[in-house]
Amino acid sequence: MNLELLCKNAAAVKYEMQTLSAGQKNQVLLQSAETLIAEQEKILSANKKDMQNAVEKGMPLGLQDRLRLNGARIEGMAEGLRQIAGLPDPVGEVMEQFDRPNGLHIEKCRVPIGVIGIIYEARPNVTADAFGLCFKTGNVAILKGGSDAFYSNQMIVEVLRGVLEKNGISADALTMIEDTSRETAAAFMKMHRYVNLLIPRGGAGLIRSVVENSTIPVIETGTGNCHIYVDEEADLDMAVSVIVNAKTQRIGVCNACESLVIHEKIKDALLPRLAEKLRESIRGADIAARVGGDEFLLFLEYRGELEPIISRIYHAISGCTYEQFPISLSMGIARTEMVGTDYDTLFHSADQALYRVKRSGRGRYDFFDGHVYETLSVISPIDGSTDAAGQSEAGEEKGENDS
Repeated sequence: MNLELLCKNAAAVKYEMQTLSAGQKNQVLLQSAETLIAEQEKILSANKKDMQNAVEKGMPLGLQDRLRLNGARIEGMAEGLRQIAGLPDPVGEVMEQFDRPNGLHIEKCRVPIGVIGIIYEARPNVTADAFGLCFKTGNVAILKGGSDAFYSNQMIVEVLRGVLEKNGISADALTMIEDTSRETAAAFMKMHRYVNLLIPRGGAGLIRSVVENSTIPVIETGTGNCHIYVDEEADLDMAVSVIVNAKTQRIGVCNACESLVIHEKIKDALLPRLAEKLRESIRGADIAARVGGDEFLLFLEYRGELEPIISRIYHAISGCTYEQFPISLSMGIARTEMVGTDYDTLFHSADQALYRVKRSGRGRYDFFDGHVYETLSVISPIDGSTDAAGQSEAGEEKGENDS
């Protein structure tokens, strides 16, 4: 694949795109929606290959869910294109106008950007969304999806390019970069001669890489943090239902609930009911929570030797790649039989062990012991009091490059 030629061909189409009327663009979008439905067997067959690869690579179930397509999800992609077609055409809209003292009339209008590059992860529905939004606004789209969704993206792009050609529009108005290597991604970020704007859509590692390496102007998206706020006058039954649905229906999507804010006057009434419902949705006594950024806290029950369990968790994650970005994992582990069952003490002890790992070079795991007291954490000073208790452990994980 000649990346520069691909980008050059896309740039040559942008002027053709700018001549399309609103009616022409809407017609293509509506036909694209119907064609996705008509060709769904091809798309599902391609997606099956991606899913088989995901299972073989041990992709987490939440990410597999994001990757999976079915008839309903393809219908959702089609409906998204129909909704885009129904939006007002922004091209040519006069945003502002005024007259100068010398009689000169000035208008500020919306115009297409030109060629938009979009780098994203294992979400095949983004392929259709990105095409629809770029096409509606008169822009050419160059898409670089993740390797995990390669076959799905390839087939979706093939279907959409066919619709463009049937309507007398150059198929290069939509192009997919089929080389999924990191080297090609880095080279794409330097194609400022042909690409006018670059948009990364994904995790913090992907966004950071694009922002730091691109010579193309970048729209820097945030990694997001979806909140639900429950007011003191809220219907608590409804609140519990909404929260459980938002957190557990599809844990891998970007709009899954991540943070909960509750009015202090109803915390005692709501939290026990919510905890009971959430407990029904998790496996046994294992609990995972995001502490902040790319740090996660795990509570695990175990029987017998703990070391093999921790080693298995560590090696299952460390050394893997996600969207061509390597995952480096550091873990600090605290055991209740050593530090007691108090949550704060468990958390601080695991944090102390993690801090010792990071000071020694990262990329390994360590257990809390008495020697950790000699190395105070910059994050959380530890209370020296402990008590004996039953067997469980708290582990704090740090993924330095998880994208």
